[in-house]
Amino acid sequence: MIIKAVSGGVFGAFTTSQWRESPSFYGNSDMFLFRLEPQLKVFRPIEEAKQTKLSKNYMYFNSRATAKGAVNGLGFGGTMEKPRLFISETFEGCEAGTFDYTFEPGPLLASEWDRYFDIEDIEVWGIGTEEILSDALKQRNQQQGITASNARKAQMVDKSALLCDFSAGFMENKMFSHQAHVSQRTDINISSNAGAYSSDVEVSRCEA
Repeated sequence: MIIKAVSGGVFGAFTTSQWRESPSFYGNSDMFLFRLEPQLKVFRPIEEAKQTKLSKNYMYFNSRATAKGAVNGLGFGGTMEKPRLFISETFEGCEAGTFDYTFEPGPLLASEWDRYFDIEDIEVWGIGTEEILSDALKQRNQQQGITASNARKAQMVDKSALLCDFSAGFMENKMFSHQAHVSQRTDINISSNAGAYSSDVEVSRCEA
């Protein structure tokens, strides 16, 4: 995965593990973070002698935040609450830190003082046999189908809830309240044609 930030800098992550929904970190020591611009730098997993219990937090992919305290999106290093490199599900509020207990320290962004960034461009490359790439595309299409189906269900629920609110009297329908008002006036006739009405009163021109 290669990212270009609006504020400058090109960086990303490499992994040999398959991306999958997970409530916890996964991956292996073949993974690394890197920066291409302004200077080339590779941040590999730290030496085994310096590892802690947080040193195997290689990556996670959690679009539904099924893990308690986890943020929605794709994370590398760090913790579930504060990954070293984080791409949110909306591409907003993305972060790139300079230190964690999994990868070697150093800035990913153009400025080491920055942490948050906006994405200008992002590319994800898959490497493998034709069969592996074909399976990955099938999984992507299935996920897109699930997302589209959930969106349609949400729209149907919203419409049903709105109708229930009207029928239960929770929402006052003011779209036609003007008819009840004008029906009490003798100088206005209400037409059955789409609720239109006309006035028998001559309207005089007002002059300043």
